[in-house]
Amino acid sequence: MASGAHMKSEGAHPFLTREQAATDAGLSEHQRNSALRLSAIPEQDFVAQIERDKPPTVTALAKQGTVEQPKPLIDLRGIPPADYARATQPIGTFRRFSEFCKAQPPARIAGALMPHEVASVLKNASTVDAWLDQFVDNLKALSAG
Repeated sequence: MASGAHMKSEGAHPFLTREQAATDAGLSEHQRNSALRLSAIPEQDFVAQIERDKPPTVTALAKQGTVEQPKPLIDLRGIPPADYARATQPIGTFRRFSEFCKAQPPARIAGALMPHEVASVLKNASTVDAWLDQFVDNLKALSAG
């Protein structure tokens, strides 16, 4: 039986991944990849092709089941896609907050807080302030280099 690291669970019924089942069956990596690609072909298409007088080769069939990895829309210059996605999240927030800051006097906003809100807002603002100090330092270092 496969180790728990390779098993998924659906409710109370664990099941093997296709990759683990192929490994457990003793298939080589090439055989496993071919089998997984073949399994990606819709059954009706697969059966119709193998029942022809001259069926396609396994290689030709496996090519049909190959999923093309999408090409990035932009060159990330080696930046991991997940990091790039995280880095773009605050751009709009920074723009909106900048517009807010230009239009709102800090003393007026601070003075309009309810007493029970002050400690929480101060704690959050301090966290943001410290983070922004480090962020600005990193941006300055990038623009200098």
